[in-house]
Formats: sequence, structure tokens, C-alpha cells
Amino acid sequence: MKTILLTTALIAACAVATSCTSCENPLLGTYYGETGSIVLELKSGGNARLTLTGQSDKCTYSVKGNQLTLVCKGESGALPITIEKDGSLIPSLDITTTLRKRK
Repeated sequence: MKTILLTTALIAACAVATSCTSCENPLLGTYYGETGSIVLELKSGGNARLTLTGQSDKCTYSVKGNQLTLVCKGESGALPITIEKDGSLIPSLDITTTLRKRK
């Protein structure tokens, strides 16, 4: 009986672990600009790294609806980014480029 209970508990734990990975934030990953001069890495816990023409900054981000707000240390301040239906990101910069995740 203990073996059956242990096996059932183990199967249940595996099912929960598998279902949780599908619940992971779909935005997580690395996004690249069309020219490669902009790289945005979105990490878990609201952490991010933005690289512009070789200069990298630690950032944080939050998401509300289809709007991602990126806040970087330094003078860049808050950067609003629109999340498109296809998963690409469009930052509000003087030079607008679409950021796409590479698979």
C-alpha cells in the first residue's frame, strides 16, 4: 500500500512540475533588433539586460496588458515597449526597430 501511495504521489508531483513549465512567462528570452545593434534579454523575476551598440545596462521590467515598461539604470529612464500579437516588441525610441526573439 505504501508503494502505491508513493508512486501516486511521485506521478502527481511530475504532472505538476510539467504543467508549471508551460505556465512560464512567454516573454522570457532574448530579443534582437533588425540591425543587431539592440539586444534585450528578459529574465525571470522582472530582471532584464539591454544592450545598445555594445553598451549593456541592468534593467527591470513590468508588464501591463500589451505594454512592457523597461527601467534601466543610468540616464535612460523608463522605456515603454509595445508587445505585438506575434510576440515581437516595439520600443518607443527615436529610431524604432522591431525586436524579435530568436528560437
